[in-house]
This record gives sequence, C-alpha cells and structure tokens, in this order.
Amino acid sequence: MQAALMKWLRLSILAVVALLIAAFVWAITGETNRFRYRLTFDVTTPGGPRSGSSVLDVEHTRGRDFWGMMNSEAPYLKGEAVMVDLGGGKMLVGLLKTATDNLAFMPVTAFHVENTPDDERNARFRSLARLPPGATAVLTQDTTPQMLMLSDVKLPASARAVTPETFETVLGQGYRFNQARIEIVPLDTPLNDTIAQRLPWWRDPDRPALVALKAAGEERGWMTEESFSSGLKGGHRP
Repeated sequence: MQAALMKWLRLSILAVVALLIAAFVWAITGETNRFRYRLTFDVTTPGGPRSGSSVLDVEHTRGRDFWGMMNSEAPYLKGEAVMVDLGGGKMLVGLLKTATDNLAFMPVTAFHVENTPDDERNARFRSLARLPPGATAVLTQDTTPQMLMLSDVKLPASARAVTPETFETVLGQGYRFNQARIEIVPLDTPLNDTIAQRLPWWRDPDRPALVALKAAGEERGWMTEESFSSGLKGGHRP
C-alpha cells in the first residue's frame, strides 16, 4: 500500500511539473506571422525599359502578455536590395528602408492595413500574412524605398541619392523612374542572394557600404550593411 501511494505521489508531482512547464511555454510562446513579397522597380533608360526585383521575407512575433508584461518584437526582414542594371556600368539600388522605416513595415502602408496601436501590431502582420499570393500594390512616394545610383558599379564612392522626381536630373536625359510595386508571393519563393556578384566591392574591407551611403548623403552609421542585405548568409561580409 505504501509503495503504491509513493508511486501515485511521484506521478502526481510529475504531472504538476509537466503542467507548469506547459503553462510557462504557453505564456512565453507568442503568435508568429510571416509572409514574402516581391519588390520590383520599373525604369526607362535611353536603351529601353529595365527592371529589377528582390523577394523579401518578413516575420513578426508577438509574445503573450505575461505577468502584466507585453513582449512585442519588431518585425524581422530578410533579403537584399533591389538592383536594376541601367547599362553602361550604372546600377540603381533600392535600399531596404524608406525615409522612416525598414521594408518590413512598408507593406503595412502599401496594402492599407489598419494602423492600429503598437500593442496590436501583430494584428497588422496577421492581416498581411493572410493576403493571397498575387496581391499587388503600387508604391507611393512615401512608401518607395530610398534609392541610390552608382554611376560606376565598381566604385561605391560613385553613389548618388536619387528619387523618382530627381531621376532624370541625377541620371540624365532619357532616364525615368516609372514605378515601384510589390506582390505577395508564396512562402517557398526563393530569396535573392546575389549582392556579392552584383556589387563587386561588397566584400572589400573598410566598409564600402558606408562609403556608398556617405557619398549619397546618408550620414547615419546604423543600418549600413543592413540597408543592402539583411539576414542572408551570402550577403554578409566576412
């Protein structure tokens, strides 16, 4: 009888411990929403129309309220900048940020998802994750990524800031920025990971990405390499 009672107590204690562990895991495990979109630039050059695109992955996790504390993480962006070969050694680069945010937030505005308070941010990304592949939007000036033009793709110091309005002024007659557009794509759509091949200086020492941003008038040191490539093994400089 005593042995049976001890066995029952051990099993009861193990059950309680298992329940506590399960409750703790439930408390700290949040809601994760993830989606991918293709960002495409369409431009006109003296040699004809050109375009370039990049597939970007966005993942947002919202932790559960735990003992009155809210855990709401910033969305995580993975992918590389949009690059458009303009011909003649020129390259247009669409950075992974707008004037105010990185491109994880841009689809919120582009698809007119309700801009709820920060403590309901997961609702916005839940809505985006539920958009069907093929959903598209043309970006406005406010949501178009920051861009720079490399007059010589081999030289980061040749970078100049450019906007849709200043495209012809910076690049010359016959160049026009037509539009930037995004499209929701299936989660298994491959990401671009070609920056080291497209920008010959990417793996050079002395932070050439910072050289390019400073040449374009971007003085901030944060989001430097991450403005060109984020979360990609091949996109990281050694």
